[in-house]
Amino acid sequence: MNKIIPSITVPVINKGITSKVILSDELKDKKVIIFGVPGAFTPTCSEKHMPSYIKLHTQLIDKGIDDIYCLSVNDSFVMNAWLLSYTDGNKIIGIADGNGEVAKSLDLLTDKSKNY
Repeated sequence: MNKIIPSITVPVINKGITSKVILSDELKDKKVIIFGVPGAFTPTCSEKHMPSYIKLHTQLIDKGIDDIYCLSVNDSFVMNAWLLSYTDGNKIIGIADGNGEVAKSLDLLTDKSKNY
């Protein structure tokens, strides 16, 4: 999927430090992987998604990837706590899309209100 990374200011969590950055500037001239999850601390995301990227981190970096980011519609405090809950969570950089601006800009939102 080729989408233009939006010029939106978001909190990015790297090794426990949160910085507000313009996402397009943060990713400029980098080869990155961005994976999205519905939410931090959710069972499948916590037990399958995040651990898989942590486990494959070295292999992906060895293939020329600069950084691996996790996008979630959580605030920076929750995202930071989730990353810190993993022994090697510092290998993944968090994008805290608490207002869903990045997800909306990339057309990643889906209306699930009929599922209730």
